[in-house]
Amino acid sequence: MMTEKRKKDIEEFAGEKQPSMKRRSDLNDYHGRHIYLVTLAVEGRRPLLGQVVGNPLAAEGSADAPRIELSAMGGAVFDCWQQIPKRHPEVEILALQIMPDHLHGILWIKEETQQHLGHIIGGFKTGCNKAYRFFTAALPQSTPSKEHNHSQGQGSSGQWLTGGENGSGSGQWQPGGGENTSGSGQGQPGGGENAGGSGQGQLSSSVEISGGNPCSVYAAAVPQLSQQRQQKARRERREDRNHGLLFEPNYNDLICKSYDMLPTLINYVKDNPRRLLMKRAHPEYLRPFFDLRIGSHTYNGIGNLTLLNAPHRLAVRVSRRNNEAQLQDEVRRYLTAAQSGTVLISPAISPGEKRVMRAAFDAKLPTIVILENGFTPFSKPHGEQFYACAEGRLLMLSPWPHHNDRHKLTAQQCQSLNLMAQELASLEK
Repeated sequence: MMTEKRKKDIEEFAGEKQPSMKRRSDLNDYHGRHIYLVTLAVEGRRPLLGQVVGNPLAAEGSADAPRIELSAMGGAVFDCWQQIPKRHPEVEILALQIMPDHLHGILWIKEETQQHLGHIIGGFKTGCNKAYRFFTAALPQSTPSKEHNHSQGQGSSGQWLTGGENGSGSGQWQPGGGENTSGSGQGQPGGGENAGGSGQGQLSSSVEISGGNPCSVYAAAVPQLSQQRQQKARRERREDRNHGLLFEPNYNDLICKSYDMLPTLINYVKDNPRRLLMKRAHPEYLRPFFDLRIGSHTYNGIGNLTLLNAPHRLAVRVSRRNNEAQLQDEVRRYLTAAQSGTVLISPAISPGEKRVMRAAFDAKLPTIVILENGFTPFSKPHGEQFYACAEGRLLMLSPWPHHNDRHKLTAQQCQSLNLMAQELASLEK
């Protein structure tokens, strides 16, 4: 564990730590055995890698199930990702999901590696950049040719691959918390699913790279550059990030803490196309909002704001002194109210309050949860939270800014959050 002196020394050297979705964990050196969920976003969030099609309500494995149809650039990215274990035998690919404007991949570093995870991702990005330059150079004079096809379910689909098999946040209850994942000093998995499918900037899927393999450029993509050339390349990237650079600088990672967490990460990666289609169908429920004045406080949040206009709202308060029989009575009382149309509101801090809110959530009843941690522009609900928001039965609010570090709620914060719940319950429509 990092000591206070160590933390102070780092802050004096590097300045105060700023919230970031792409900051590495202070407690991990990124060389040892670990499983990582890695997210890379296309520069400018351009939907260059393909388009998501299908019906979000269709069953998995059906002909109309949500899936990604890769562009030629998406196919090249897929091939570059498959080259990672060939360049780094100590790395195994557990899952990959390419989306129109970003990708999620799960990498298992099976043994100590001399190269930092960032160098491995950097080599992959260099190969993608070479393919990107080829496509952008070829676009003006491109003519129809053999399509670079990666069809669904054929191993090279880019939809998702897996060869392997949850985490929690702070001391607060999180709706759907069994499937919520959070890093340690890292951003949440994601990076955004809010780009469209096809549209302006889409690279033609009819362009074919000479030589047959769009990722043949990857094999020669990781030579050790001189320090002078590296500095020149960094200057060029800062001056113009949209010229020959496919992905944004840096990357987001989430460290898998246990094998129990791995299935959740794989499901998250696999479920991205369905989530994107649902987000397009219900953007007002799944887009974060900021600086919204409600009563005497300003909130950030995600979810169905119309729940605040419900004719009946009730703040949940359950004493810690209640025995089991009393707790069961309290759960029944609140559920009866919710089943009659009352919206339950709570920060769900005490065990009894968590139990009530979990019971209401599981019963698919409308709830408003007040959270200590805030949101970023790329925040999105996870697991069960996502579907609850998409269905309009969940609103998550936070009065405070987002932070990456795990904080323990103070007694004053607990009291403040409970008072906010009471105020939200008493607001006039």
